[in-house]
Amino acid sequence: MREKIQKITITFRIDPSLKEAAKKVALGAKQTLSRYIEQLVKMDLWRKRLLG
Repeated sequence: MREKIQKITITFRIDPSLKEAAKKVALGAKQTLSRYIEQLVKMDLWRKRLLG
C-alpha cells in the first residue's frame, strides 16, 4: 500500500479567461483544474532539472 502524501492548499489569483481555458483543457484530459495545474508545475520543475 502506498503512503498517502500530505497535500497543501494555496490560494492565488488567475485571470478569469485563463482559468476558463484551463478548466476546458483539464476537463478534456479528465482531470480537475487543481490536478492539471499540479502537473504543469511538475513538468516545469522537471524541465528546469529542479525535480528528480
